[in-house]
Amino acid sequence: ANIQADLNLSFNLSDQFFLGASIGIYDIDFERESFYQEQGVDGNVYDFTNWYKTTGDGFDVKLGFICRPIEDSPFRFGAYVHTPTWYRMTDSNGASLFLNDGFVSEGHNAEYDYKFRTPWKFGLSAGHTVGNYLALGATVEYTDYGATDARIKGENGYNWYYDEYWATSESDNDM
Repeated sequence: ANIQADLNLSFNLSDQFFLGASIGIYDIDFERESFYQEQGVDGNVYDFTNWYKTTGDGFDVKLGFICRPIEDSPFRFGAYVHTPTWYRMTDSNGASLFLNDGFVSEGHNAEYDYKFRTPWKFGLSAGHTVGNYLALGATVEYTDYGATDARIKGENGYNWYYDEYWATSESDNDM
């Protein structure tokens, strides 16, 4: 189950300026398992089990602004920025092979720790309402996919002299 929680704060200033901020917190828990069975011409039954799991957490921040420049007009414009979602994740997987219900082999159970950063998003919008029956609006959004980054853990340690922990990471260009 994936869980998302948002903490929101908004302000209305003189019914003309509207400000909003949101912090998103994410919890990731994804599992997949597959089974395959085959009976060979020799009468043996082969069972293959494969499993995969991703766990992790993340957070992001969203900021927005709406303005009605003319106090008694329904026309409004706005702008927003969404920071990347910064994730810390661990993938783990493995496989098992059984022959005639007897255990034969277990594949390499591997764990892979990494960080992932989604793109920045920026947007502008404008809107207007006509009476109580028609709402018109337009939004333009720019997404900076060049800022997307997958990172693997590097070295880490503890500095006794300064009593501080440190850790490094580096971009995983292959991912």
